[in-house]
Amino acid sequence: MLADTPADDPQGEAAPAEEEEEPIVYDGPLPADIAGTPFAIFRAVDIWERLASHPDTRPHVADSGFRAAVERLRALDGQAAAREVMEDPRLAQALMAMQGGKDRLKLREEDMLQAEVGGRMKRRDPVQLPHLERAHGHATAAAAKEAGNAHFKAGEYPDAAACYARALSLAADGGGGAAARVVLHSNHAAAFLKLRRGGEALACCEAALREAEKAAAESAAKCFGDEAASRGRVAVEATTAALATAALAEAVQASEDAAWREAQAEELNAELGARVVAELFE
Repeated sequence: MLADTPADDPQGEAAPAEEEEEPIVYDGPLPADIAGTPFAIFRAVDIWERLASHPDTRPHVADSGFRAAVERLRALDGQAAAREVMEDPRLAQALMAMQGGKDRLKLREEDMLQAEVGGRMKRRDPVQLPHLERAHGHATAAAAKEAGNAHFKAGEYPDAAACYARALSLAADGGGGAAARVVLHSNHAAAFLKLRRGGEALACCEAALREAEKAAAESAAKCFGDEAASRGRVAVEATTAALATAALAEAVQASEDAAWREAQAEELNAELGARVVAELFE
């Protein structure tokens, strides 16, 4: 008499069916030298969701340089893709992670620093996804600002910058007024200066000065009328231009190295911009 259950199942219980993997949907026909290779996964329409869901690659997904590198990789042929992966250790890690095996590539900080210093990999953004995720936990602009101040005092400048950015996003609807946003932009600039990111700091100071002009105009209009507000705006613009020119001249005299001059000019402009903002509200 034949058994009612499979011969390899002595307990009479059917073996659980293996889950079938969902087919990968690509963003178009795969080139011949990409199809069937590990690089094909980067052509998946949901590649960013895949990268964000893997613990090895998730920390990189908010970095502008990593995003640009992945987008380049998506458009390259096989040989060029291999060269691109060799340049950026994060891409090598992503390539291995996306294969779904047990093997994982652990990156060392010195590996990424060497790639940055050698020019093979774009310098990483000072604020990465873990900092942004921690900052996102603050529900109000006031709470995010308070946390940013605490991080700044502790020397945790990436977290401070992320918290100030979070506070600004929560205050984007105008909550707190222009004066409050001036302080947030100024604090944001200070955090970037500590991170030696002069370009980002300068952008923050320019935003602070725009808000300072609004605040000065609003205050002057309330107290003295529109004509006084107009004169106040002109004064702010003239003072800012003069200080920026002086800062640039000082930086040019400091060194013959063009790259160093540019970096110093950015930092000086940022510092002077923050000082102007502080003087406006003393």
